[in-house]
Amino acid sequence: MKNLVLKKNATANNFVKPYSPNRAVDGSIMPIRRWLADTVPTWIAVDMGAKYWIGSWRVRHMPIAGWPAEYVISDFKLQGSFDLINWFDIDSVSNNTSTVTSREFTPVQARYVRFIVMKGLQVNPHLASLMDLAVYETAPPVSADLANLSLSDGELSPSFTKDTTNYTADVDYDTDSIRVTPRAEDARATIKVNGIEVESGQASQAVNLSAGATTTINVEVIGEDGESKKIYTVEVTRKAALYLDNLIVKSGFSALTLSPEFDKRVNTYTTNAGGLPSVNVIPTSDDGNIKVNGSEVISGQLSSAISLSNEITNIRVDVISSTGDTNEYIVKVSKNS
Repeated sequence: MKNLVLKKNATANNFVKPYSPNRAVDGSIMPIRRWLADTVPTWIAVDMGAKYWIGSWRVRHMPIAGWPAEYVISDFKLQGSFDLINWFDIDSVSNNTSTVTSREFTPVQARYVRFIVMKGLQVNPHLASLMDLAVYETAPPVSADLANLSLSDGELSPSFTKDTTNYTADVDYDTDSIRVTPRAEDARATIKVNGIEVESGQASQAVNLSAGATTTINVEVIGEDGESKKIYTVEVTRKAALYLDNLIVKSGFSALTLSPEFDKRVNTYTTNAGGLPSVNVIPTSDDGNIKVNGSEVISGQLSSAISLSNEITNIRVDVISSTGDTNEYIVKVSKNS
């Protein structure tokens, strides 16, 4: 195990010269190579130089260098930080009587560590003196969690958190396939999307989506140990097509000219009735029910007559899915030429 604080830069809120905090991390247990503070509480902090996973620590007290047994620190703890501002507790010891304190803890990641004395030497609780501090690197914990999961289209609901495994997403009809991008919390983990391995942080293979249906995407994360596993599920619903396949506006036996020419993805048109009092429309669609100005019309059949005003008359044609989604087309008809 690597001692991550050995001969690294150490600072303290208090020390008695020449017993600087750097002496507590130089690896020596010579009597003069120690840190000494004359107020308690007190602390020393060490910059490990980078973010590391740590899982154990060791404190060697003054008796290791020949002092009596009561020259051990009573109450102390280890903290971690990424920025020297926000600190979190890692491990703590109370009523210590050991010359060497060696402890393990659940692995955590940190850039900085801080040794805090809450109660000093048994022989004098107002003094703190430390021979040697060691903090040891450990392997990252095995994780089958995702750190992030995103979609090429649509939004996850609810928003992603690693502890939530079931999601939904809605996409438009024009989205006929989708890719997911999973990123593992543990870089050693294996990720499979619908059974096909995907590199962490990279987009998956395209998953085909059926119109008006829900497609299930399973993202399996397998921990480095091969035993830790977690499955995230995304239910993606693609909207029904809701397009007209054709739209004809007729006056008598004649079809009026639409501008622009009909295209199912264009929703607004104009035409001129040439002075005629009414028109009919023939809408065609295989994607849903059709209503013309609120009245149902069978696909491919003639609507009832629509009277025209002397101004512009708007004719609304709706394509409606079984779930109530609507695509609206508007034809603006001028009565006079």
